[in-house]
Amino acid sequence: MSSASEGCSAGHWKSVTHTEFETLVERALRTLPRPFKEKIANVAIVVEDWADEETLRELGIEPPDTIGHYFGLDDDTMEDIEQGQ
Repeated sequence: MSSASEGCSAGHWKSVTHTEFETLVERALRTLPRPFKEKIANVAIVVEDWADEETLRELGIEPPDTIGHYFGLDDDTMEDIEQGQ
């Protein structure tokens, strides 16, 4: 399985497994302030080693140029949905 890297002090990197990285993400999400948790209550956070080929092609990037990618609806679209438009 591929590994991710967790930033450490003095510019050193510590290699972590995919499972360890998921644990770090879960821990970070648990420490978010309540207002932020409420806003992302219905958001799925998915950790993958790499984006799929189609996504990379659409974005015009090659690994490891991306460390995160949001895929979903923008705020204006969400507002329209909430207002029934």
